[in-house]
Amino acid sequence: MFNPETLFEMKNAIMSHLRIIIPLICTFTIGQSLPAQAPKTEKPKQFIYVLRLVPRNAPPLEVMANAAPVRDPDGKIVAGVLVFSDVTAQRKAAEDLRRAHEAAAAANHAKSEFLAVMSHELRTPLNAIGGHIQLIEMEVHGPVTEAQREALRRVQRSQRHLLALIND
Repeated sequence: MFNPETLFEMKNAIMSHLRIIIPLICTFTIGQSLPAQAPKTEKPKQFIYVLRLVPRNAPPLEVMANAAPVRDPDGKIVAGVLVFSDVTAQRKAAEDLRRAHEAAAAANHAKSEFLAVMSHELRTPLNAIGGHIQLIEMEVHGPVTEAQREALRRVQRSQRHLLALIND
């Protein structure tokens, strides 16, 4: 326990203690200060830091340091409390989720590009088939029997059906 006079002094005292004690056991970096939830008109009632601790013989840890003042009945800060929480798993899960989201977005983009290319590649020959059917029906290449016309109608229905699927 220590007895800072103001919240600012408490924050600085905690940070100086961390800078003295932690290097004895590992290297560390301090993330940004995250003010606790408080209305914008009020000063923060506590401070939250995320520390990345790298012990000499162990895997790195992410630790949340939550500091808050202890006040007397008059509201004067008489002490400070510091609570550490290991948030390594939560931070790793958040990073994994971010990476998975990026991978899903990339896969979705690749799928969209593939469908656009394939749509174009399929639409062109299907339109050519439709054009040739019309030329044959117009008997440009010679007379067409009724059986041939029925076969052309089936091919044309299939061609239009495939174009409708691609357009959707």
